[in-house]
Amino acid sequence: MIIADDFVFLHPPKTGGSFVTEVLTDIYARQLGRPFINLNKHGYTESIPCEHRSKPRVTIVRNPFDYYASTYQFGYWIDRERERSLTLWNDAEMRLRFPSYPYLKFPEFLEGALEIGHKHLGPSHQELARDLRLGPQTIRTLQFSLPDYITALETFRITGDVGVLNSQVKLTRFLHTETLNKDMFDWLMELGVPARIAAPVLAKPNIKPLNTPNGVVLKNGHGQNRSAHWSELFDEGTRAAVVEHEWLFFALFPEYSALLLQSRTGDSSS
Repeated sequence: MIIADDFVFLHPPKTGGSFVTEVLTDIYARQLGRPFINLNKHGYTESIPCEHRSKPRVTIVRNPFDYYASTYQFGYWIDRERERSLTLWNDAEMRLRFPSYPYLKFPEFLEGALEIGHKHLGPSHQELARDLRLGPQTIRTLQFSLPDYITALETFRITGDVGVLNSQVKLTRFLHTETLNKDMFDWLMELGVPARIAAPVLAKPNIKPLNTPNGVVLKNGHGQNRSAHWSELFDEGTRAAVVEHEWLFFALFPEYSALLLQSRTGDSSS
């Protein structure tokens, strides 16, 4: 989480937040001399200090299929210290379900993430997420965009009004992982950064952080930066599972609707 005079940036894991942090550190803080504080790296909106909660919020959203492919390749549950913001399941339950755990095939990983994927939540919150059939990425997106996402979801469960929920969510500004260079440039311009200073962001390469402790290569390729397109990991069944569980995400972010068409036709050309 980055807190500046004129914004709060919330960093969802596996979305490109390290890129945003590096740009803000270099351009906003170093070149322009505008101070900020960086704390609680993957803190949700609920962890924004009270005195900063009225500031505009900015976060990142990512194609769900690509998010799951990236999280699988990262293998956060293998040989590293856990972070609450990354945890998708209870290890004991996963071991019972999959004897090869922690080494999982992609369909096994996705089953665990979608079927028992709210173990980082309290029991009542787990019940709400399951009652609404919400996948982990939907919940995570709401946690990084709504100050009180549970109350918003409880109201939504009663009313079923996606429009009202959407109006609350969109009070937060969303950058998109897929167009992060352009989105970041546009945001910097709105923050008053001169175009000549912001322009290098358009060509800045993605940041590939060290994914494993001491750079050790993990079994089955986990922990390595993924080179294959996300579609190469998915089949018809796993695509359908993501569509089923992340239905509210797609309703809130219709810019990703083309992915739903691909999931029906099997087209993976994009």
